[in-house]
Amino acid sequence: MYFIELDDSNRKIELSTSVKYTSCSHFLDFPEVNFDSDCTPIHHTVKLMASAGLLREELNCLDIESKLNGKYHYDKSSDEFIIAKLTISEFPSEWKELMEESWSMWLEALDGDHVSVGNRADEIEENELYDDPFLFGSLFYIKRVDVHPLFRGNRTGTSLIKYTFRYLIKDTDGMIFLIAKPMQSLLSAAEEKFSSSTKLANYYKSCGFKRVAKLDSKSILMEAKLNNFR
Repeated sequence: MYFIELDDSNRKIELSTSVKYTSCSHFLDFPEVNFDSDCTPIHHTVKLMASAGLLREELNCLDIESKLNGKYHYDKSSDEFIIAKLTISEFPSEWKELMEESWSMWLEALDGDHVSVGNRADEIEENELYDDPFLFGSLFYIKRVDVHPLFRGNRTGTSLIKYTFRYLIKDTDGMIFLIAKPMQSLLSAAEEKFSSSTKLANYYKSCGFKRVAKLDSKSILMEAKLNNFR
């Protein structure tokens, strides 16, 4: 359960929450698709949110945003309060085969974190680890697990990861990667004091991720088989 507090009251108000899931990709040509090393991934966004409209109705308050005084993340375009958000890149193995590229060659066009993930995926394939998880599956990279600071402490991030790969993403096989490193929340303007990447890695280990390698002093690469979440 999730609660908010109004500035003019000590009363805690329980939020009615829901999950919103969107995915998209981008191709320049239709109906013919040219698979090459510049092929973009599928982008998945998963948000745990609460309707501002329901809050207004429950509290009989039209100006609910001002009463919350910026403490919570309000998305004006969707009229929602965002509790947590996942952003995920998906790279289907079928597309990789059509491009005739390695994982690292495909992912290097994005950023350094994606390159690290691509190198590890190549290693998994070359050494036949995890019983060939890419044969009928995709490579998933969780780019960001963002939980609003006021809603932390009840394993919201790991619960949202489990929910996403159990109910929303339909692949039966594949690998999921993430990089455990402290990141400032995009859902809050408050300055944060970060814990160590080791503590963060232990947090993700609790939901099934395995520590692979320390990329630098603040980043730890982690992985899990997708069917661990089934």
